Amino acid sequence: MINIITELFELQDGEHKIKRCSAIPSLDSNNVIGVKYSDLHKLGDRIFKCGEAPDFMSQLPHKYFEENCLHAYFINKIGCFDECVAEIVKFVPYIDNWFVCDLINPSTFRKYPDDTFYYVCDWICSEIPFAQRIGINTMANVFSQELYDKSHIRLINNIVTDDYYVKLAKIRYFAELLIYHYDDMIMYIYLCKLDTWIHNETINKCLKSSRIPQSVKSHLSQLKIK
Repeated sequence: MINIITELFELQDGEHKIKRCSAIPSLDSNNVIGVKYSDLHKLGDRIFKCGEAPDFMSQLPHKYFEENCLHAYFINKIGCFDECVAEIVKFVPYIDNWFVCDLINPSTFRKYPDDTFYYVCDWICSEIPFAQRIGINTMANVFSQELYDKSHIRLINNIVTDDYYVKLAKIRYFAELLIYHYDDMIMYIYLCKLDTWIHNETINKCLKSSRIPQSVKSHLSQLKIK
């Protein structure tokens, strides 16, 4: 049996811990070991192959940031849609930072888009901010290209929140649509249908994107609300 905590500390990197805590200010440094994500992947694969992931996932809450990263990694590897969603629902109340939240991106969502969309609608209506962020992230990850529908913009825009990380997820989603569905999304910009801060920050995000042509950036830069 793998002693996960012991192995995590054997992979500890002091400099990486400092960088991680700096990037995620909400983290308690006492609960961060400092393990590079590539090393977490390797350890996670070993745990998963040994069949020890379910037992680990049942031991909530975890103490360390890296344990939560492993938990999200295992969720992504679950092939059964219903089991995957059930594990997300169990885990969401224990997510306390954007990094772990954004790790949740299971491939099974793409295999069952109708079922996934049902849960997305449930998550974005949640009172838990990181559940909302998972819902919005899933819209960006799964429904921003071939599975996109015009009504999705309104769905995300109608989310009312004061939570900073939910707002950032909305910005990322709208920026993705300005790449893949420009004509639809630009109308929301033209008509100022977005919250003013989200409107301007969506444009700022696009201006920093290497995926958007300079000609489009020049146009967007003129559309900020002052």
